[in-house]
Amino acid sequence: MGAQVDRSLTGDAQGIAVPVGETAATARPIAQIAPEFLAQGVWHIWLGWDHLAFVLCLALLARGRDLLWLVSAFTAGHSISLAIAFFELVRVPVPPVEAAIALSIAFMAREALLVGKGQQAFAFRRQAIVVSLFGLLHGLGFAMALGELGVQAGEKLPALVFFNIGVEAGQLSFVGAIIAALAGLRAVSLATPVRVAALYAVGAIGCFWMVERVVGFGVA
Repeated sequence: MGAQVDRSLTGDAQGIAVPVGETAATARPIAQIAPEFLAQGVWHIWLGWDHLAFVLCLALLARGRDLLWLVSAFTAGHSISLAIAFFELVRVPVPPVEAAIALSIAFMAREALLVGKGQQAFAFRRQAIVVSLFGLLHGLGFAMALGELGVQAGEKLPALVFFNIGVEAGQLSFVGAIIAALAGLRAVSLATPVRVAALYAVGAIGCFWMVERVVGFGVA
């Protein structure tokens, strides 16, 4: 995925269809499948700018146990939709999903800004529900990325499991890096201005991506 548009979601106007190729005549052993798809999952989240932007908003919205639960809610949401889409149990129109993912970034940036300024109370239950629902959208992008790797039919289940574990490992490492950066910024009294600037920037990017993707509906 590039910085302009998340291309993990591609397809025709009919919806997301996960292509499944055959990379070997027979299913490979778990010892060979696991490291390959773990690495692919990590790289996908690290190169998925809109997924990282959403997780960044979560890290700037909550701290401690609340952050852990919000990240878990996001994980639950995208794990469910990843599995459903990868096994082709649903077909979802691609362009609206892309736009909704961009909207999710702008929405969470706004939530974090309002909470940080004291204009809105931190409502954990409501935000956890919203985050899990947005996770369902992001999981569709993960499913398309996994399908594009070309997964043999006999390897679909282990590929899904280890790819998802890789995504979570990459996601948690990113959250850890943000927490460490914020701790360093607090030591020099810069955490608040940097946090606010980052949220405004991420929110603006999310709005830009949303408009760009809506405009692209007619040419998708």
